[in-house]
Amino acid sequence: MSATLKVELNSSFAELNERMTVALVMVLVTSIVIIPGMTTYLPYYVSDNSILLFPFVWSGLFIYCFLASSIRQVWGVLAALTAIHSICIGSILFP
Repeated sequence: MSATLKVELNSSFAELNERMTVALVMVLVTSIVIIPGMTTYLPYYVSDNSILLFPFVWSGLFIYCFLASSIRQVWGVLAALTAIHSICIGSILFP
């Protein structure tokens, strides 16, 4: 047995620095945009308490950043969620 042990990283942890950056910055931005965007399509009695969903949305997206198979997929999903909820917010603010 050799003195040095080579550990091969799977694709989930190959770009760990970029995944950490996405997880810390883009997930926060996406979560902040999702919460007011959800009030446009949730029922009235649920939309009053949508801020209580923030920790669940944030932690779900944070975990997704490390479980997705490619970093491009992570960027795509987060960008799509941000864009869709921004459009929902814009449709209410600027009818």
